[in-house]
Amino acid sequence: MLKKTPKDDLASWKLTSRDAPPQNGEHVIVLRGGRTLLPMIFHATPLWRWESPDGGRVFDFRYFDQWRRS
Repeated sequence: MLKKTPKDDLASWKLTSRDAPPQNGEHVIVLRGGRTLLPMIFHATPLWRWESPDGGRVFDFRYFDQWRRS
């Protein structure tokens, strides 16, 4: 898990929304409940989802509240 730093300003975070998703295959940091920061990769096909860099964990797109570019 990553720790928040002063660089983690609110402007860099985007709400998890189909209106403004990351690019397919993009490495991002996701946030859930305002405190859990995890590195993930966004995949748009065959279903929108977040996958851990090691491929060991997969989450539904709406599972995390916010994301930002890493």
